[in-house]
Amino acid sequence: LYTVTLTVFDDDGDYAIATATVNVQGLLPPNGLNYEQLINRNLFTKQYVYRIRWNRNPGNAQRGANIIRYNIYRKRPQHQTYTLVSTVDAQDSNEYYDRIGTEQIVYNYYVTGVDDQGRESELPGQPSTPSTVIRNLDTNPQDHK
Repeated sequence: LYTVTLTVFDDDGDYAIATATVNVQGLLPPNGLNYEQLINRNLFTKQYVYRIRWNRNPGNAQRGANIIRYNIYRKRPQHQTYTLVSTVDAQDSNEYYDRIGTEQIVYNYYVTGVDDQGRESELPGQPSTPSTVIRNLDTNPQDHK
C-alpha cells in the first residue's frame, strides 16, 4: 500500500493537493513448484538431472498480467543467492530439466513468472524441498530438453 500525494500549481501561485492510497499488486509466483532428482544412466556413465515443474498461477490473469516466460533459479543449500539457470517460454512448457553432470549436487530451485511488461514475480517464501525419488531416465537425450 502506498500513499500518493499530488500537488498542482497554476501560473498565479495557487495550488491544490490531492492524496490517495494506491494498492500496487505485483505478479504472483507460479503454483505447485516441485522438483526431483533423476539419474540418466547409460552403459558407461550416469548423469544427474533435476526435473523442475510448476503450474501457471491463475491469479496473474485475474490481475490482467500476461505471463510470457518463466525464469528458473537455483542455489546450493549453503548459499544465500540464487542464480538464473534458464528461461522457458510460457507457451512451451511448465517444466525444465537441469542437467547437473556426473556429480551428485544438491540444489534448491525456484521459478518466477515474467509478464509482457518485463515485471517479474517475487521469490516464493521458502524454496521447495527436492523429492528423494531417484529414477532412471531414458538414455535418449533428445527426449529430454
